[in-house]
Amino acid sequence: MAATLLLGASGPAAALDRIRFGLGWLPEAEHCGFFQAKATGLYEKAGLDVDLMAGGPGINTAMLVAGGEQDLGMGSSFTTLNMVKQGIPGVTVAAFFQKDPQTLVAHAGQGVTKLEDVKGRPVMVADFARGEFWQFLKYRFGFTDDQLRPYTYSSAVFVSDKTAIQQGYVTRANSRVA
Repeated sequence: MAATLLLGASGPAAALDRIRFGLGWLPEAEHCGFFQAKATGLYEKAGLDVDLMAGGPGINTAMLVAGGEQDLGMGSSFTTLNMVKQGIPGVTVAAFFQKDPQTLVAHAGQGVTKLEDVKGRPVMVADFARGEFWQFLKYRFGFTDDQLRPYTYSSAVFVSDKTAIQQGYVTRANSRVA
């Protein structure tokens, strides 16, 4: 693909260049700009035929990109670092958030007000996160793998167990779960 197409070519190429773009999760609000660009023809005007491919539980977008099944993919703050560590070619080309929205969520009244308070407590973490932000928590805050509990992408266990702590994703400032 000619770099000029991504840098604002004056018109569409004779044949559109196909791009398979893996989303970091199932389609949701944070992806709306990609879908809007497709729906309004912005990609085509730039000479691109973009396929937006859903991510989700069990889908390793980084490996799909490394294996050639996708051309680009969304990841977390740790995706490219882990790829480099494992000798997998990859380059980060954009950051969509100013801060990583990954968080841990605990119920009020459980004595958890900072990350240090979570050390030694059971935490529900998804498989993908165990190789990413969980490694940071182990290194920086002394968390251990014996704290890990399965996270099934459902809030049912968290809602029913007032002592539960699980991974979360900040979608607005000052969010609190009662």
